Amino acid sequence: MAALDELTGECEFYAAIHELAIVAWRTGRTVEALLALADAIDPVPFPGSVTGNGVAES
Repeated sequence: MAALDELTGECEFYAAIHELAIVAWRTGRTVEALLALADAIDPVPFPGSVTGNGVAES
């Protein structure tokens, strides 16, 4: 079942990138610019990243 979950996650990732590419094309931006904007608006915390208070997240 883990393989199916992994494929589902990968499929959702590529579908999201495809949607970003469509938006980028229509608005004259790059996918990288849209990803940077999305990260600035709603950053995704990564394990071990440091929060604003200087404490590493687990």
